[in-house]
Amino acid sequence: MKRRTALKTSLLIVFIIGSVVQVTGLKGTEPFFTLKFGVGYYSDYALQVKDYLADINIEVEIGGEMWAGFLPPNLMDYRDWDMVTLFKGDMNSIDLRKYFFSNGTYNIFGLNPGIPYQNQSDFMQEMILPYLPLSSEKYSNFNLLQEAIMELIVPLLPMFNPRNYLSLWSNVYGYRSNWGLSDSLPYMEYTSLHEGQVSLDEFRMADSNWKELNQIYSDDKASELIIQLISEPIIQINPDNKVKMKTGIIEDWEFISTYHTKYYLREDIYWNPSFNITDRDENSDPLNASNTNQLMTGLKGEYSNGTNLRVTAKDVVFTLLAKANQVTSDSANEYDWLADCFVDGNNSNSFHIIQKHYDWYINGQYISDFLLVDIARYLNDIELLPEFFLNSTESTVSHTEGGIECTGLYPEIVNTPQWSTFSKSAFGCGKFMLDYSKKNSITVLRKSPYWFGVGAIFGNSGLEPFVDTIVIEVIPDYVAEFAKFVHGELDMYDGPIFYSEMREMVDNPDYLVHSYVTPRMDFIAFNLNRPNIGGEDNQAWLNLTDDYMYTKALAVRKAICHAIDREEINQIKYGGEYNIVHRPSTCWLPEWFNDIRVKYDYNLEKAWELMENAGYEKPLPFITDNPLTISVVIFALVVLIRIKKRINKK
Repeated sequence: MKRRTALKTSLLIVFIIGSVVQVTGLKGTEPFFTLKFGVGYYSDYALQVKDYLADINIEVEIGGEMWAGFLPPNLMDYRDWDMVTLFKGDMNSIDLRKYFFSNGTYNIFGLNPGIPYQNQSDFMQEMILPYLPLSSEKYSNFNLLQEAIMELIVPLLPMFNPRNYLSLWSNVYGYRSNWGLSDSLPYMEYTSLHEGQVSLDEFRMADSNWKELNQIYSDDKASELIIQLISEPIIQINPDNKVKMKTGIIEDWEFISTYHTKYYLREDIYWNPSFNITDRDENSDPLNASNTNQLMTGLKGEYSNGTNLRVTAKDVVFTLLAKANQVTSDSANEYDWLADCFVDGNNSNSFHIIQKHYDWYINGQYISDFLLVDIARYLNDIELLPEFFLNSTESTVSHTEGGIECTGLYPEIVNTPQWSTFSKSAFGCGKFMLDYSKKNSITVLRKSPYWFGVGAIFGNSGLEPFVDTIVIEVIPDYVAEFAKFVHGELDMYDGPIFYSEMREMVDNPDYLVHSYVTPRMDFIAFNLNRPNIGGEDNQAWLNLTDDYMYTKALAVRKAICHAIDREEINQIKYGGEYNIVHRPSTCWLPEWFNDIRVKYDYNLEKAWELMENAGYEKPLPFITDNPLTISVVIFALVVLIRIKKRINKK
């Protein structure tokens, strides 16, 4: 009986020891190595990643250059980083060359032909995928490319597609979040005044400072909003099914061949006045197109007063050639599919696009007339530029990436006063005109009486925006912006989510809440030029029995991906509202979406397996050095020894 009591006491003490002892680290004080984490926009990501990577004995030093979070094309100039958190808003194309091709404009990962499997990836992106006909074979190859990037190269860990919640007061009727503000404006109306509202003639919202109003160079959401309001895309597409529509500048088309299309522009579309707003403010005289002192003159000596210059096919051709020419565009290589583009010889309101095509043997089968992706998606992403203002009379000849001859575009053209001024005082053929803008304060736009009046959603004519003025305030503090919206000083809130407040708004009849997944993708990028995760370890091949060979650096990158708990980040930071992404492109493209095989779910055991494959032996755990814990453990051990002695004596 006493032995049983002693045994129970011993077990109780062992249980106490197990409860008190805390495993708080890994044996030894030295991490395997230290990675420098560029915080970018998401500093809280970095703090969580630091904790996750400590679990596989990798130290993270948070620091490096600060930038807004969007993906700058010159990020590799900030060489002093190993990993960085970024987001990019236009990864909704199956053409991934801009990011994952060795010579891609936004190849911030350090991808090059010396990286294992990158040559195969380049070949697939450049020579196979773009020219396959739209078919199940193209879908399959696109997914194979994504799997290859995420399994054989791993230049990034995809994180999330954000879910946006856009809130309006319930008296704002007719807004369609899938179409956006510009296309919704002719269909919207105020049904009454909401709390705090003082006028039915204006629409008030907030955004960041815009940076660049020439759509060739704009890469931020705030600039894109202004551009959409003052201009029009070359073609309209249905945002739900991506089918091209005849409700915009282009009203019809015909197929000359499988790779040659002729497009027809709508008649009687005019350029808005070429107002110079650079020195305007709230005290300036009203915009007046008859006052030529308010108008800018283009490189050809012409100006627009709203009624003297029509939009023609020449404007479309100029816009496309300027986008595809390295003289004027940083992303010209994205338009290498453009084999020719020209105004029709018999109709100034018609133009032709010819795509590159090849006759190839693939898998022993002869296939002709390879097609690129639907070019309507490219045209929908491009707002029209005024040829009369931005093109020159110079005889200089340059060429696009696809080899099209361009006359008038020369290297110094981007430094002319017209190009420089257009970047901050742009005009278009859209629903609104810029009135004035003050950095860090406000941008005001006025309804254009010259807009052609056809609604993009249903194609009905005779329409106009429902307000005369749009006011966009710059409020850098989102808490303050949300508070102004709740108090009725703003008609729309489209910023970071305040989850509890947003859920209350859903049930509040005073508000309308729109929820939608954005095409933006947040991700963590690896610098493949750096040691441990790249560098020489990119060539250190491991002798394993897997289906494919991989290197020490690749094993470490894979381990890092498995060690980061995206589900937990999603819950902590976003309330579980965001979509976790496993692919290097976004799920904004539903018809291209197939769930790929390669996923980096949180799996610490798998992460350690990969680290050990790379030659990093897992240290033994150790207990805390807390004095109280140590005292309790020593006391318990002494008691156990005495109990054992008593049992032995008996």
